[in-house]
Amino acid sequence: MWATEGLSAAPMTLGERFMNMKISRKTLIYFQVVYVLIILWINDLFELPSSTLYVTDIVTVAALLSCPKESWSRLRKLGTSALIWVFAVFCIVLFLGDVAHAVKPTLVLWGIRNTFRFFAFGYACASILNREDIDGFFHMFFWFQVLNIGISIIQYAMGFDGDHLGGIFGTVTGCNGYTNVFFCILLAYYSLAFVDGRERFWKFVFVALSTLVIAALAELKLFYFEAAAIVIFAVLCRANKPRSFLLLLVTLIAFIVALQIFSVAFPSAYEMLTNFDELMTYSTDNTGAVEGYNISRINAFNDINQFIFHGNLSLNLFGVGFGNAGFSQFSIFTSAFYGAYGYLNYQFFTTQTWFIETGYVGFGLLIIQFVALCIYCGRWAKRLPEESFYFQLVQIVAIMTTLCFWYNQTLRVEAAYLTFLVLSIPFVVVKDSKFGKGGLVHGLKRAC
Repeated sequence: MWATEGLSAAPMTLGERFMNMKISRKTLIYFQVVYVLIILWINDLFELPSSTLYVTDIVTVAALLSCPKESWSRLRKLGTSALIWVFAVFCIVLFLGDVAHAVKPTLVLWGIRNTFRFFAFGYACASILNREDIDGFFHMFFWFQVLNIGISIIQYAMGFDGDHLGGIFGTVTGCNGYTNVFFCILLAYYSLAFVDGRERFWKFVFVALSTLVIAALAELKLFYFEAAAIVIFAVLCRANKPRSFLLLLVTLIAFIVALQIFSVAFPSAYEMLTNFDELMTYSTDNTGAVEGYNISRINAFNDINQFIFHGNLSLNLFGVGFGNAGFSQFSIFTSAFYGAYGYLNYQFFTTQTWFIETGYVGFGLLIIQFVALCIYCGRWAKRLPEESFYFQLVQIVAIMTTLCFWYNQTLRVEAAYLTFLVLSIPFVVVKDSKFGKGGLVHGLKRAC
């Protein structure tokens, strides 16, 4: 037998190196964000099943488990008491509703997965990321937008448009919901960053023009209203800066160009967009004539009361139970309620799904989460004026997210990981400020 003592170990193979590679906490967050940005496109290219999206569930759990042990206690010291209490009441109401309606445990679990995975990811971002990571993500988003416009042009040349033009988000129906989330985040950041002098003029011009033009080709009508609201908010936040006027001028030019493209690509949709009466007819239709939507966007609560609740006060206040209207490709997670009322396509919208399951009370508490976050940001913007840019950015995204409750269901699909990454920014900023690092609890209490 040959002696092995003193001999150097054989070099590891590539596979062994991969298995022995240590994955950092931040790597999980970065991987999740990039994965969400490209997985739908990859699915299209290689004809992969939609089950690839469940990878995000695994990454979320891993990121949550990797959070530092002291992260919860540290988060509580960042002036978050009001936010925690609102969230606790929200969860208690959902739990009591499920008990009252004896909702099946499997449906409750699926409801938790569909909603709270994003809250868990947001908590992981707040616990793991540092101040220097924030700008890094937005710079990365910019270059993904460069890739996005190239892919979108190719897709359009291939005959894809409307709901099937998603650029980096693929061509599956509904992909432009992801696009809408990404564009709002991107435009909000670069509008504020340009006015603040944080980003160059050409980058803002590129973002404004590219997002509005792609929105025209993808028939993203809502984005025009969102873009106007984002720019107006940015101007109001920085009204004393000369760059605000340049921001308005560039956005106006981008609007004109994009609307001309929109009028050519979708003449009937353009006519509806520019005609208030037709726009209201579109938004209030509940006959299924508008793309199969059998519950209207604006009058959803009245329609649900008429078609489903039939005036029942308890159902209007508390709904049928969290998760009890759930739908999945797996039958075990699909409710009997969906079997009876799924034809109404309520799962297309956040407002409709949440009102059906949790009523006015549950949906109201969902809205309050975002209102409370905006108030938190407002208070810290005064306490840390040098970081007000980030707090105002989060306020814009929180408001746009809330408005989208009436437009789509992106709070329940993987695009929400991008949203909650942004919503975690206030906690990262405060955590890395003189208050968070110094543990100045009394100072935090005075701030909040």
